[in-house]
Amino acid sequence: MLKFQFSGLWILPEIENVKADLFDKFFGGGTAKARVAFNTKDNSSRLSLKVWRNVRSGEITFALLVLRIEVLGYDALGGLVYSRDLDGFTFGDSSSGHWLQKLQELPANIQQIRISFIGNYE
Repeated sequence: MLKFQFSGLWILPEIENVKADLFDKFFGGGTAKARVAFNTKDNSSRLSLKVWRNVRSGEITFALLVLRIEVLGYDALGGLVYSRDLDGFTFGDSSSGHWLQKLQELPANIQQIRISFIGNYE
């Protein structure tokens, strides 16, 4: 079981309308790409999670099996203010794939976000 993790998106409390965008071009052992976008506006926050891979014809790749995704949000003191588990997804052997999840109306006081993709890369 492998755990791919994005963490440490710190948002300063005195800044409004923040946008943070993380990109991993070697997600899941190198065949997939991932993007995490977090932004705040007014009194809420939004999070967008995207994983994809494009496999060329005749290319051999192993399956990417993500069993679940954990999303944790913490306030400025490190207290947990948001927790959500998302269903996983699978990109089959030698198959392209695309997964997208958008979370709206997260608490406005989130100062740190931790996203963990838990699964198996064969």
